[in-house]
Amino acid sequence: MEASDHEITETADKIRIQTKIKRGTGTRDQDTHNIKARGRTPDEVARRMEKTISELKDRDVFENVRQIQSEETQ
Repeated sequence: MEASDHEITETADKIRIQTKIKRGTGTRDQDTHNIKARGRTPDEVARRMEKTISELKDRDVFENVRQIQSEETQ
């Protein structure tokens, strides 16, 4: 029997959600953002995800990424 290593990570946050946000439909006109939130309850995770997306939108992160990609194709 082969020996194997196992890595175990334990956190206080028991629930994790990962959301993939995709904008655009054209092959070269798509932005994808992977956002993760963790919490102890579904409500806490939902609030954290909502706050994270809101902060990113307020700071124009999504639009800035889109502009970087647009500049590269010009």
